[in-house]
Amino acid sequence: MAGIYTDFGHYRVPDRAELKSALEKASVTVDANVMLDLYRGSDAYTSNMMVALRWLNNRLFVTHQAMREFWRNRTSVLEDRTKAKLDIERALGSANQTLRQAFRQWGNRTQMPETDMAEIVKLLESFVEGSRDLVSSFHVDDTENYPAPSEDPILQELESVLEGRVVGPLAASEWSKRVSEGIRRHGAGIAPGFKEKAADKEHLPEKVAGDYLVWSQACDIACEASTPLVVITRDQKEDWWWREKGAFLGPNRDLVEEFNGRSGGQVYLMTPQDFLRLFAELNHTQLPEDAFDAGSQDDELTSDDPLVGSEPEQMVADTGRSEWTLEGYEAVIASLEYQGSKQAAVIAAAVANDGSISRESVYEICEFEPTRMLRGFTKPVARHTRMLQKEGKVPPGVRGLLLPAYDFGPTANRWVVPDEVVRLVKESA
Repeated sequence: MAGIYTDFGHYRVPDRAELKSALEKASVTVDANVMLDLYRGSDAYTSNMMVALRWLNNRLFVTHQAMREFWRNRTSVLEDRTKAKLDIERALGSANQTLRQAFRQWGNRTQMPETDMAEIVKLLESFVEGSRDLVSSFHVDDTENYPAPSEDPILQELESVLEGRVVGPLAASEWSKRVSEGIRRHGAGIAPGFKEKAADKEHLPEKVAGDYLVWSQACDIACEASTPLVVITRDQKEDWWWREKGAFLGPNRDLVEEFNGRSGGQVYLMTPQDFLRLFAELNHTQLPEDAFDAGSQDDELTSDDPLVGSEPEQMVADTGRSEWTLEGYEAVIASLEYQGSKQAAVIAAAVANDGSISRESVYEICEFEPTRMLRGFTKPVARHTRMLQKEGKVPPGVRGLLLPAYDFGPTANRWVVPDEVVRLVKESA
């Protein structure tokens, strides 16, 4: 007699203990988007993901196809953030002109008093300017996020992590054979990859077979090592996952059966966030909340958030901006300290040093490793500032309380605080 899973193991949903156990002994691979998210995500996400991947040691590998897709898409990922900023700035400019014209026409047709129309125009301009400054605040660290390739710290770190861990290419005849099989499976609705849109992949040499190339080579490596297989992926489609009513239960059941048939073992799928959480549990450590931010929901920005910062080069007072109050400054510092953010100590040190603090001092105060990147370092300050603005504790329209300065190249060499903050703190001492 057999058990309920004897011939139906592909229906079994692994529990957390099994996933943790698998992560300690399985061969583990990541797809191209996990690597590309190192550029999209928060600094904490990128730094902790690098540590977690390095922890896997020689069990980590990247298929040749995944590496090909990383290099193929890396430049477009870098350019996309800049393009997104330009697009929203153009849209704001166009919307401003359209709305002003529409309000003017409406006012003329309804004989609205000129004083009332002036108030409407003032509100509109305030909204557009605030939105522009919010966009600038969100992109304030982009110079350091996306340096020239020769100075790319993410690429340098990834090269170190993946040294000797990238699988070589298939022989030409084997590659052609697998591409044909991937195309066949796509047409037959067999996982993985059957959700790919053929028209979007027609220009690629592998057409719609990319996912199958990743999958088949990953299976090769795990079978050769006689280990379970863990695939870390950001893909959420049903051609990789077993999903029921939106819930991710595990790998697509066809993949479970296929891998078990080849190796007799088990395959597991994990999102990057699941991987980081399990890594933290296995190493008895707690990761900060933004360590799980892979770039899809940065700070939950909304169009009505007020101004909090400026472009990196705007380091002088602007007559259109509000100034900080001592109460507002102290409220942000208290909020940061309550959350355990080391940025509070950095700001205080900058104030004590006449409004500026060096990169070296930031590393020393925060006790960061030399390899730690400072992408997104100012975002917690901006987030707490916005929160307190909504509570009326910080004036709307203030400059960012902590902004990077780029005196010698694409990497921030110091951070600055507004001049009025330095003056207020010294006067209150």
